[in-house]
Amino acid sequence: MDAVIPSRSHDPGGHATGPEATQLVFGIMSAGYSDAVVRQLVRSLQPAAVVVHHDFERYPGFRLDMPNAYLVPDPLRTGWGNWGFVSGIVRLLEYALDSFEFDYLQLLSPTCLPIRPVESLRRHLAENPADAHVDLVGLDDDPEALLEFAYRAFLPGGSLRQRVMLRVMALAQGRDPTRETRAGLCIARPSGDGFASRARFRAGLTLARAARAGLLGHTPFDASFRPYVSSTWFCANRTACRHVIDKARDPGLVAHYRNGRLIDEIFFASIIGNSGLRVGALNHLINDFDTHGHPRTLKLDDLDRLAASRRFFARKFRDDPADPARQRALAWAGVAASGEAGEPERATGVPSTPQSPLVESAE
Repeated sequence: MDAVIPSRSHDPGGHATGPEATQLVFGIMSAGYSDAVVRQLVRSLQPAAVVVHHDFERYPGFRLDMPNAYLVPDPLRTGWGNWGFVSGIVRLLEYALDSFEFDYLQLLSPTCLPIRPVESLRRHLAENPADAHVDLVGLDDDPEALLEFAYRAFLPGGSLRQRVMLRVMALAQGRDPTRETRAGLCIARPSGDGFASRARFRAGLTLARAARAGLLGHTPFDASFRPYVSSTWFCANRTACRHVIDKARDPGLVAHYRNGRLIDEIFFASIIGNSGLRVGALNHLINDFDTHGHPRTLKLDDLDRLAASRRFFARKFRDDPADPARQRALAWAGVAASGEAGEPERATGVPSTPQSPLVESAE
């Protein structure tokens, strides 16, 4: 394990004292996308240290060779929103806390890119202090979100109850629901406004509320631990990272979500939402979603919206380093058009004895 550098830029409460003292580390969950786009993202974040959790079991040919990139040792087998993916994020947070001096860690996917210089994020975090930056949606307060996420939040993965809830959700939302992007999430607004449509929605909501109340099986949620959803790509300070790690070991949460389906948007949001920590706005603009609920890839036509958002990152860019939208975003972030940035003298926030960032295989 790399040596720990004592954090000198924190006050006794664990918060940065000014823009020049705010140290950033970035974390990337890598699996399935080309190593070229990961390298491009890592370069765009120089000179900050970037911690990468890569699933070598599924994608063994991955290569990373930048001086500011550090691979998480003993990475886990991951999947799309499953327990392995959640556990991989927790492993990344643990490694970053043990090995790096930082004030904030920003989590990213390989399809994210900065759309403003990283230095502007540093200033923003110093001037708008919070323990975590993420947009939360409380399922107890949003009927449409409750219907959308009930099958993931409250019911066992692969169970008959979950399949029934999925079917009821589809009927309640109607044939062509409007898919809205709220808090970086896809939440369907039911189609139609007639009596039959409203009746289907009420029936679906009744079943979702029964699941929330534990009437369809035990859940970890009650009046003191409420369900939230959010984008997975949160930013957190050391206090929030430690809280997430500690709560992720809770036997009740582990038992409920170990076999869950698409749980990452619920798991971390519920931990942060019930933490009592200070929560600021999400640093990402997440692109809107297609009719199947998948985020669309960003194109040149979307860039005016990105610029107007005043966010610091955007998702989802194409898996192609030469994509024109990627190149424009990199230019906004102050990175050369190729995605190449100058080699830093030393990456900020690095461990005192860093591992080699060059890995060619899973061996």
